[in-house]
Formats: sequence, structure tokens, C-alpha cells
Amino acid sequence: MPIGAAKIMAGTFLKFWLGVIFCTLPAFSAITLKLAPTSSSNSIPNSSPNWKGGSFPDTSFENILYVSSQFLESVFGHEGSWVPDRQKLVLTDVTGKKWIFTLDNPYMNIGDEVYNLGFPVRRGPEYLYLPLPSLLRILTLRGLSIEMEMPVENSKHEVEKVSQKPETSAKKPEMPTDGSNILGIGIEERDNGTLVIVHTTGKLDWESFWVAPHFLLKLQNAKFSSHYPLKVNGKGLVKRIVSIQEKELGQITLYIPKTIDTVEASYSPENQEYQILIHPKSAHKPEPETLTISEKSRKPGSGTIIIDPGHGGKDQGAQISGVNEAQVTLAIGKLLKADLIKMGYKALMTRETDDFVSLQDRPKFASSQGGDLFISLHCNSLAGSISHKKAVTGFTAYILREGESEEDKTLARRENEAVSEESGKSNKKEISPVEWILLEHQLNLYSKESESFAGSIVKEFEGFPIAKYANGAGQAGFYVLVGAYMPAVLFEMGFLTHDEDRRILSSEKGQKQVAEKLSKAIQKYRQNQFGKPMPIESKKRSRK
Repeated sequence: MPIGAAKIMAGTFLKFWLGVIFCTLPAFSAITLKLAPTSSSNSIPNSSPNWKGGSFPDTSFENILYVSSQFLESVFGHEGSWVPDRQKLVLTDVTGKKWIFTLDNPYMNIGDEVYNLGFPVRRGPEYLYLPLPSLLRILTLRGLSIEMEMPVENSKHEVEKVSQKPETSAKKPEMPTDGSNILGIGIEERDNGTLVIVHTTGKLDWESFWVAPHFLLKLQNAKFSSHYPLKVNGKGLVKRIVSIQEKELGQITLYIPKTIDTVEASYSPENQEYQILIHPKSAHKPEPETLTISEKSRKPGSGTIIIDPGHGGKDQGAQISGVNEAQVTLAIGKLLKADLIKMGYKALMTRETDDFVSLQDRPKFASSQGGDLFISLHCNSLAGSISHKKAVTGFTAYILREGESEEDKTLARRENEAVSEESGKSNKKEISPVEWILLEHQLNLYSKESESFAGSIVKEFEGFPIAKYANGAGQAGFYVLVGAYMPAVLFEMGFLTHDEDRRILSSEKGQKQVAEKLSKAIQKYRQNQFGKPMPIESKKRSRK
């Protein structure tokens, strides 16, 4: 078997050959790649010390030159692994960094660093194919310069020139001639914090937001210069900066792992530049409640449970036969809080009244309060015929992960409608591929614990009048869970469109039962995780 761990499994073979029926099969040939004269694999940490080059299958998609994933396997000196359920190829370089490529996706990451390939990863009859120009650029940025010897028939392909030393100076670069409007980026240390400067040719429509530990600057109708570095090592409070070129959008992401006071973004028309100033945490100024703190600054096991009653205020959620989702979630949230306090926990709510709280502020509050567990309460509903509504019943405990079914994705889009309302953008109901990559760090930290918490809820509700829907657990891209640096679950307690579910959830008895079962599920989850249901200090606090 050749370097077969990177080969696409049977399901992908079937998809490929079905695609051949409807489209022209790309012509596969071979391309020779070798170390550039200025580079030596013996001194490059990302490559096998014995790598001197070789010939690898190549082809083109939409006139862009692609190379087989065998190329990187050869550079790293061992096979990759194909993850069929997530359609991902994982390659590990000699430093232990994982290079992750997703089929039909232009974004990849190396460890927790994000890179834009510019063109999606494609499938071939046996291997994945990667866009060669951008792949060579990324390799050069990581210290490995490779050049190609192209056969005559491939000379028509345009190969992107790679900058060996990307410019990160605070001085403004020369005006471009290629139509680009984002010219360069620089970082400076100031007395009042760390300043990041993005040089442009003029002001663009822009927005920025803080999803700790990332600060994102999005520029509309942006085009990065060919000399613009897509990855920059940080300085001061900023560990690194990653930029991504989308079709009509440029996104600049600052990774800020340290606890800070504020981030200020502004545009200077005089200098034609965006300025992002990160203020360090003051020794005398308390942490603002609207800022999410890094997961590293939390003390695990402190017994703080964050309860998030979904919807509220102008967003009442599902409203069926006089029952409002926002009122049901608030009532059960208050009962759950009371139960947890009796048990000795510190329980906090994202809202105590019928007020509107944005989907971003809910997880920010949870993290700023040092929460150990986050549960967002919701009620499900569906459209369709009366008979269909009467038939569909049940609860589901969701964790933050990309939805596997269209049904779960539709539910997430409905719950995420508040984001569209806040941003004024109707297409802001779904987490983008770029955002999923940025969330990898949070997912890696808390996915297993979130799964365990969801499982505890499902088990505790066995025998309850509202039965579980399907297997009782699911995953989807809920914005309310983004930025909650702790195990987090969104609990759909039942369907308000189902007569019996609605009766139970709107009754005082049913609400008490739901709250009691949730408090027991939390207790048992913590017992499994820590060997004790709650910390000793919480018990002491409850006796005072």
C-alpha cells in the first residue's frame, strides 16, 4: 500500500466517481519539487532531515495548480491520517504540529494558527489535492523554501511568488499597482499598551468584535497586497496575527491570550490606517463584566454555575397557544438557581428579568464570572401540519460543534436569529468556516467535558414525561455557546408545538421537576469529573 493513510476512504471514492459522471475529470500528471538553493532541510524544523525533493502527482482545478497530499507526507517523512466523519486530512510535521486540511474548504490550520489557501482542498481518485502556490507560500512563511521544475504542458499555470521575509513594519508600504487596498501590518509597543497598525489605501466598511481570546477586524471589499503577510508573530499583548482573504472580505485576527482591559479599534484618515490598541489589565481597575477572560485565568472546580434563560425582552422566542419560550426559560432558570444555591453552589443568571441580552454578552458574562459550567435553557418548536406537530416531542442537550444534520443546523439558525437582528445582517445566523477554525481551541479544551455534561442530563431525564428526542444529545453551531470557556450545553427542554410538552413546561409542577432534574444532573456530572459533587469552599460558604 502506498502512502495510504492519506488516501480517501470508500465513501469519498463514491462521491468522486459520481462527480466524474457530471464533470470533466482533471488531467493528472507529475511535478518535481525540490529545496530552493537558499534552504536546507537539515536546518528546517518542519521537514524530514533526509528530504531532498521528488516528483508528485499534480493537476489543475479552475486553472490553479494543485499537488497531491503525498508531497507534504514526503516532506514530513510519514503518512497522514484521514478522518472520514469530519472529511479532514491530518498531517503531523516533525515538531509535532498538526496540519489539518478539510475537503472542499479553503482554510487550514497548523496547530492553532489559521491559514487561507485561497482555493478549496479538492479530491482526486486516491488522494486529496492541495493548491500548490499558496501551499508553497505557507511553507516559506514557516521557514522551508521549495521550488518546482514544471513540465512543459504545465507552464501555463501561474505560480504565486513567495515573499521570503514578509514586511511587518509600522511604516506604510508603497502604493500597490495590483488593485489591492490592504498594504501591510505592523506592531508597536506603547506606554498604554500594544498597538497594531493595518496600512490601507483608504477607509473601508468595517466591523470588529471580541471573541476571547481573539479580536477580529473585518474589512469589506478588501484585497490584501501580494506582499501582505498572512501570518505575523506577535509582540507585547498580542501573541500572533492571522489574516484571511475571502471573496469580498478581509479578516484580520489578533490572538490575545493575556487578560486585558479593553481593545480599541479606529480608523485614521490622515494616515490611511486602522489602529487597534490593546490596553493591559490595570492593577487597580476591576475586570469589566462585558469582557471575556481567558480560560487560563479561571480556577477550575470553583463551583460557579452559569444559568442562561434563553431569549427575553424583544426576543420572546417561540410563542405557542399563549406560552412564551422566554417566560418558560426564565421561570425554570430561577428555580434551578435556587436549587443549586441550596446545594452549596454559586449560581448566576445571564438575566433575572424579562430583558434582552445579546447572544455575545451571555457567554462573555459566563467567562467573566469565572464560571465552571454553562447551561442555556430553551424550548423547541417546529413548523408543519397539525399531525406532525402532535407527533414530534422530546428534549435534546446540545454541545457546540458543527451540526451533522440539516435539522440541527436549522435549529441553530433559528436560535441564532438574535445575532442577525443585532448586526443587521440577515446572513449572520450561521457560524462561518473561518469562525469554526478559530473556535478549534475552545472546542479542543471543553468538548469532552461538554459531552459528559450533556450525557449526564440525558441520563437524569430518563423516565421523565417528556422523553428524549432521538438519542437525546446533539451538536450544532449555537452562537450563545461561543466564548464560554467552560463545559457548556444548550438544553432544548421540549417542543412547545407539542401539546403535552407545552403543558408540562408551562406548569408550575413541570417547571419544578425540570429544575430539580437539571440540578441533579449537574451534581452527578461534577461527582464524575472531580470525585465530589461540589468544592469544600462552596459548602463552607453555604453554612454562613
